[in-house]
Amino acid sequence: MKYSHETIIKKAFGAFNRPYLLVHVPECEEIAGSGMRHIQECYRLVYTVGGARNSRAYKTFDEAQSEFERVTTPIIAIEA
Repeated sequence: MKYSHETIIKKAFGAFNRPYLLVHVPECEEIAGSGMRHIQECYRLVYTVGGARNSRAYKTFDEAQSEFERVTTPIIAIEA
């Protein structure tokens, strides 16, 4: 579920038992369809939907960490 140049920082499960990865991506060239694209250093939240890899990139670790925690922290109770 991760590219070889990505470094996994954290793994957890979110809603519907969907696995999420928080990864660091160095500045590099990355496969994009049938070509390559240049990627700036970033952090990604990686997950799969229907067997297809999806990800969201964030410039800072704090932004990525916040979103990772939001989608992987279980909801215990909702109080009115």
